[in-house]
Amino acid sequence: MVAVTAVMTVTAVTAALVLVLALTICPWTSAAAAEAPHLVCAGRLLGSDGRTDLAELELAAGTRWDLSREDAVVLLERRDVEWTADRRRIETIHRVVRIAADDVVEGYADLRIAYDARRTGLEILSLRTYRDGHWIESGPTALVEMTPAALDRAPDLSGIRERMLLHDGVGLPCLVETAWRVTDLWPFRGGTEGVFVFAQQDPVVRAELSFTVPAGPGLFETSGGAPSPLSEPDAAAGAERRTVRMEFLEAAGTVSVDAAAYLPHASWSTWAEWASYGAFLRDGFERAIGLEAALRDSVRIQAAEEPAPAEKARGLSAFIARRVRLAASDEVLLRPRPREAARVHATGYGSAFDRAA
Repeated sequence: MVAVTAVMTVTAVTAALVLVLALTICPWTSAAAAEAPHLVCAGRLLGSDGRTDLAELELAAGTRWDLSREDAVVLLERRDVEWTADRRRIETIHRVVRIAADDVVEGYADLRIAYDARRTGLEILSLRTYRDGHWIESGPTALVEMTPAALDRAPDLSGIRERMLLHDGVGLPCLVETAWRVTDLWPFRGGTEGVFVFAQQDPVVRAELSFTVPAGPGLFETSGGAPSPLSEPDAAAGAERRTVRMEFLEAAGTVSVDAAAYLPHASWSTWAEWASYGAFLRDGFERAIGLEAALRDSVRIQAAEEPAPAEKARGLSAFIARRVRLAASDEVLLRPRPREAARVHATGYGSAFDRAA
């Protein structure tokens, strides 16, 4: 009887110690009665880059927003763009999102990355899920290579590929981390440019952009409330890196195509000035607009049917729409060199840039 009592006492003490330790590691709150508010309860949780503390970012998110009410919170949205000395573009994207609702899983955990397989390489740097105290790495079957549905009958554009990135082990709530890099295989661009919008559809804890170019060239501007960039030399690469970081951005809702018109953003370019970029685009169109005789006659007849310039434009637009099927894809991958107009007409399909030419 004494032995039994002793065992029961030890068991009770052990249980009490376990409870104390549990409350110390992950303190009880009113929200924790049903579910722990933070997925990372103690210590650090480094991202795949080996330097970003995701536990710190999640904790910061909880100080700004009620995580029990947010379907998703973007802990990290980072983009690094590098323009090399031999005129190749290297772009790396690193994203970590805390998801807590079924309707956001597709947007953050089942991704489709489009790229030009003929001219660029796509490297997956991280594809994993954090829940129940550990990372779940996605296996080989989580990477699916395919042709975008809109281009399945457009052989001239078959170089545009789409890779599906599927996160294994998703359970709500969880963290999903995705990182990938797209690298030009050879210097085929005249230059590069882009816009990065810091605010996203869901709340953002940290959004960061860096732009690295050989010392000297390159334009980098911020607007819409984004801070001025920090500039530092990259001695190893003989280049200059400009970085902008913003934190605690409220949800922007559905971001429109022209989001830079009303949200904090940064724009960059390797062109000496925007007029040089315009000249480059114009040259691409001028090379593509040559028409064979029969097609030129058809266009002339179509234009002659409408007296007013606006009506002529609408008539020609309808003429093109009837004869050239739109092969829609990521237009960034298809510009700035449209296919020749005669080829576009002969094949009966084209991108928006092809149809514009």
